[in-house]
Amino acid sequence: MAVEEAAPALRKALSDKSNLVVSKAAAIVELRGLHELVPDLIAAFARWFGEGDAQCWAKNALAKAMLALEVSDAEVWQQGLRHVQMEGSYGGSIDVAATLRATCAIGLATCTRLPAVSVLNLLAERLTETEAAVRLETARAIGMLNAPEGEPVLRLKVHAGDDEPRVIGACFDSLIALRALNFVAARLWDDDDDVRMEAASALGGSRDDAAFTALKACYESCAERQMRKAVLLAMGASRNESALTYLIGLIEPGASNVIEALAPNRFHDDTRRRIEEAVNATGSETLRRVFQKEFNS
Repeated sequence: MAVEEAAPALRKALSDKSNLVVSKAAAIVELRGLHELVPDLIAAFARWFGEGDAQCWAKNALAKAMLALEVSDAEVWQQGLRHVQMEGSYGGSIDVAATLRATCAIGLATCTRLPAVSVLNLLAERLTETEAAVRLETARAIGMLNAPEGEPVLRLKVHAGDDEPRVIGACFDSLIALRALNFVAARLWDDDDDVRMEAASALGGSRDDAAFTALKACYESCAERQMRKAVLLAMGASRNESALTYLIGLIEPGASNVIEALAPNRFHDDTRRRIEEAVNATGSETLRRVFQKEFNS
């Protein structure tokens, strides 16, 4: 069906009284990239805050579609960011709007017409949310703002800690995006095991040579087996050429952990060839079997 033919039917569906029908229509609008229906998405979104939207089905689908279609209406995202919806559950009631708030946190970060400090003030409150998913997406959103004012907020969150390690990991990713790599590197020596692991993972996601240098220093001076493995995996996942060269240089008989760390490169033909040559040069059949297992899966 052509867009011209689909639009009237989708407009009608977006105004339907069924949240299931609305959610399906929003998904189609998102899939087909129908920007001309953005006003209809916004209108439907506002309407469902005043109607019975069980499990936030309609609002979640509408928010997801608006995010995909790059809606930058601050009022829309603020309304979702504030929304709490308690529904009955076995043994009590639960807030079913966490996914909505998480999506709206990201949406708010795309509102470039709003001063970064204003957005940051709204997002900072969500870092103390009850729901981990909201805290995590808020940390990501602060990084997306690409504003230096976000760095102290994220640093404070890291120091305050979080019951969910992935939230701290998201803070680290955003801090690296905000060019606070040294702060993240220092957390490789944190007293908390989860914090150290998340710092290693975040540094592994950076192409910066300074990230590799920090990981290398940690690997060579840390005696803790679990942390050394985490650092190897982080370097193996890195797209930094220095990290790759360093790991290949560690290949020797018995170094199966290095091969496992390099496994993310299995689909890069040139890199795979370099690793295989290094494995063959060891003359180790055991290491050869590990390579076949990790790189042919």
